[in-house]
Amino acid sequence: MSGFLETLSAAQMQNVEGIIACMKRNNITNTLMQAAILAVISKESSFIPKAERDYSTTANSRIRDIFGQRVKQLSDSELTGLKKDPKAFFDLIYGGRYGNAADEGFKYRGRGYNQLTFKDNYRKTAERIKTDIVQFPDKLNEPAVATEAVISYFIEKFGSAPKAKLALYSMTDINSAKTIEDAVNAAYHANTGWGKTREQIITEKTGGYAKAKIRVHEFYELISGKPGPVSDKPVADNGTALVTAPTRINLKRVCVIAKSLNVRVKPDAKSAKVTDRDAAVAGEVLIVYTEKDGWYKIADSKEHWVAARYCTPVKRATVNTAELIIRSGPSASSAKKGSLTKGQEVFVFAEKDSWCKIAPDEKWVAGEFLKF
Repeated sequence: MSGFLETLSAAQMQNVEGIIACMKRNNITNTLMQAAILAVISKESSFIPKAERDYSTTANSRIRDIFGQRVKQLSDSELTGLKKDPKAFFDLIYGGRYGNAADEGFKYRGRGYNQLTFKDNYRKTAERIKTDIVQFPDKLNEPAVATEAVISYFIEKFGSAPKAKLALYSMTDINSAKTIEDAVNAAYHANTGWGKTREQIITEKTGGYAKAKIRVHEFYELISGKPGPVSDKPVADNGTALVTAPTRINLKRVCVIAKSLNVRVKPDAKSAKVTDRDAAVAGEVLIVYTEKDGWYKIADSKEHWVAARYCTPVKRATVNTAELIIRSGPSASSAKKGSLTKGQEVFVFAEKDSWCKIAPDEKWVAGEFLKF
């Protein structure tokens, strides 16, 4: 086992095992979905239940990527001032929505394993797990409470999911996932909210989707004891069509450089577009399962192909220092654009003088603090 899991401490792995046990107790038996839920939790909290972090040191551009319309009306100077006051910041972002009073955004900001947010969600979860997290919201940061809360959340989300949304992933309920790709896409969609479109899920700018999509293969191997599915055929939860070929963490990854890249049913520009997913978009990281005649196969169990000339290879790495500064160029004197924390995943687009470019635009970090 290598990759994200090896960055976890003993305490974090203990929390992973607790979540797996809770899923089994609550009859989430599909191992593909179990892995998918763990992958989503990993990108939310790295298995350390906690309150949503302070954004005071986060670059304004990153805040705008995350919160979009909620901060669109603010100038950079206004946003810089606001983010220095966490209560005022979260009250603006979350206040007056989904059961929150105008001054309750900070109180009911993200907590727990999947950053449960908003008073309505706290209230519903409290009723399901029989724990008063409405009056005592910080109880969500206790591992035992966080575990019950996050699993009850996914059970409720899949139980109330519109049939049309589940059909996007060839599913009818939480235990009906047939491929690892459909499982992680459905779990991510459930966690984000069924009100969003599939395109909004796969094109989100926070990087969370890319992390979950890659990590899910490690979690599948952890749970099942088998490498992630690499067959071109649909994979049943009982292990049918699984092989002991290389795991996903070692496969090639590419980033889309075209504004929109059609996904086709064959490695041929004249072939039909697939109907079960949207076009890939600029900045989306894809896993390459097969290469043929200038085309990449980007799904493990489906015939999904994209033209290689519209992609650029990237290398996966993890941050191995407490804080890694992102700069505007390959130099310690370049302007600061944000920061990363230990264990975060990045994709390296280019390298220059021991510096690594981690985005299509000018975002650079010191390569000595990355683990490939």
